[in-house]
Amino acid sequence: MEYNETNEARYEEIVSSKRQPWISLLQAARKEDVHNLLPKVLLRSLGTVRSVPMLWLMPTKRARRWFASRKLRKWGRSICNLVDSRLEVIGKDLIPHDRACLFVCNHMSPMDIPVLATVIPEHFAFVANQIFETIPVFHFWTKHSGSVYVKQGDGVAELAALKSMTARLANGTSLLLFPEGYIHQGEGLALFKRGGLSSALLAKAPIIPMCLYGTQIAMPPGRLYIEPGVRIRLEFSSPIETAGMTRNERKELISMVRERMLSMKAEAQVITGYPVIDPNFGSEGRVVSET
Repeated sequence: MEYNETNEARYEEIVSSKRQPWISLLQAARKEDVHNLLPKVLLRSLGTVRSVPMLWLMPTKRARRWFASRKLRKWGRSICNLVDSRLEVIGKDLIPHDRACLFVCNHMSPMDIPVLATVIPEHFAFVANQIFETIPVFHFWTKHSGSVYVKQGDGVAELAALKSMTARLANGTSLLLFPEGYIHQGEGLALFKRGGLSSALLAKAPIIPMCLYGTQIAMPPGRLYIEPGVRIRLEFSSPIETAGMTRNERKELISMVRERMLSMKAEAQVITGYPVIDPNFGSEGRVVSET
C-alpha cells in the first residue's frame, strides 16, 4: 500500500456517507479490530451523553467550557486505560500555568486525540478540522470546551478561525494546534500551515512545541483497530515567548517551532525504536470477519 495523507480520508468517507456516523464506524471497526477495542472505545464515547444534563446546569459559558474540558480529559484517560497505553511524558514541568498557551503538536494517528486530552495538564480546547463537526458526541464536547473548527482551503473560513483562536487565547483558553493540518504519514514533518501560529503572535501567548510518538503503532492512520499496550511518548519543549518578538523573530517563528519538533521526533524514533509507519500495516487492515 502507498502510505500518504489520503489514507485518513477513509474516516471522513465513513462518517459523511451515512446518516448515523457512530453506527457506521462501529460496523466497520467490528470487521477489523481483532482485540475488539475500537468498538469499546466508540461505545464508551457514546456513554458520555449521560453527562450532558450536568453541562446545562453550569451557570455560565465559562463554567460550561471548564466542565466540557474536564469531561474530555476523563474520556481520554478512560480510553488510554482501556487500551493499556503506556504513556511516557517528558517536560510537563516546563508548561506555564499562569496564562493561556498555544500547544503545537505533530499529528500521526487518531489515537493522538485521547492521549493529548489525557496528558495536557491545563484546560485547553482543540483546533480541529471541520470534519469533526459531523461526529455528534465528540463535536458536542469539543464545541462546548471552546474548540475552533477550520474549513481548510476556504480563505474566509480560515480567517474567521484565526480570529476565534486569537480571541480564545487572549481570553485565557489554551489551544492545541496540529500545524501540519492533517495526519502526516512519513519521516519528518509536513509543511506547517501559517495561520495557526499567527494567533499566538496576535494574542501574545507562549507557544509550547510538542512531539507525540507511538500513536501510529497503536492505531495506524486509515485503519479501524487499536493495538493494546503500546508505548507512547509525549514530549513538551520549553515555551517560545511571542510577546516582544522582533520583526525578524516573527518571520523565523515557524522555522523555530518546526526545528524543535523535528528534533524531538527524530529523538523519539530512536528511543522507542518504532518506525514512522507500522510495518505490519497492510492494505487490508486486520479483517477477521465478514458480514
